[in-house]
Amino acid sequence: MDQEAKTDNGKTRLTLVPRKILYDVARIREFGTKKYKDPDNWKKVEAWRYKDALMRHLCAYLDDPKSVDEESGLPHLWHAACNIAFLCEMEGWEDKKEEVVEEPKCKDCKYCCEVNRGHKVYVCKEVSKFGKTIFNAEAPLCGVGVKK
Repeated sequence: MDQEAKTDNGKTRLTLVPRKILYDVARIREFGTKKYKDPDNWKKVEAWRYKDALMRHLCAYLDDPKSVDEESGLPHLWHAACNIAFLCEMEGWEDKKEEVVEEPKCKDCKYCCEVNRGHKVYVCKEVSKFGKTIFNAEAPLCGVGVKK
């Protein structure tokens, strides 16, 4: 085969990912979209809540690998995979490496601004230990305006 006809160097090989996980996460997403009537509802939820949900579903799975979520009737393992997918998207490790602004944006509060996949994310240094992050916010939790 002529490798010069198509250059794949450096491209992610998605065929290495087991396809079943895509279907499993899709089933959970279908349930969530029907329940919340908005396919993007998951983007309005704080990351710490997905971490808690992940731990609940993972513990239920570890206790009984065949167990299913009472509300959805779908396996806890699928719910855990979906929560991990949300966190991978929200955390945006690749995007955050160089885009964190270290200095506070406001003199009255110790907030900093991070850019995550094109969205401004304000993280309060005072409450970040509790996992509170505000996505697409114009002002931090304390109500003090962010100076731009």
